[in-house]
Amino acid sequence: MYADMEGLATYVRPGQDPGTAIPAGRQKADSGVDGRRWYWLWGVLLALSSVSPEALSAPRWWNKHEWTKADTAFQLGYTALHVMDWSQTLDIEQDPRYFERNSILGRDPSRGRVNTYFATTLGLHWLIARALPRKWRNTFQAGTIAIQFGVVKDNLEAGVSLDF
Repeated sequence: MYADMEGLATYVRPGQDPGTAIPAGRQKADSGVDGRRWYWLWGVLLALSSVSPEALSAPRWWNKHEWTKADTAFQLGYTALHVMDWSQTLDIEQDPRYFERNSILGRDPSRGRVNTYFATTLGLHWLIARALPRKWRNTFQAGTIAIQFGVVKDNLEAGVSLDF
């Protein structure tokens, strides 16, 4: 064990450079308060499970708004950037030099939490884009593409790789 200048304990193997040590508190990142972040997801799932299948079988909003080839292109662009961010976040999860800035995931998320978050948000993005009226859809898609592009670019500049 090695105590750094800030007084935090870190784990160091015999012969390991202390500069590459793993913080001692790292293994506890997925316990306690962090689990409360997912309560809202369970609440949404519970609420959806109480809706009758007839109400969900042919939602009126689905066919109300025309979906164009441009909408598909925007959505595929978002999906590509989302998958890049997903890959970078998995790299961050494995590398002790980096930490996650997404407050929902927490500073040091587990691989399972990362995969659950990105799969869920990707599916929700497709559903929200499909449900939005035409005049709002492109704004939503362009805005989320810009955000994802910025996140991927910042990660690349920080040295996080794109390993698939």
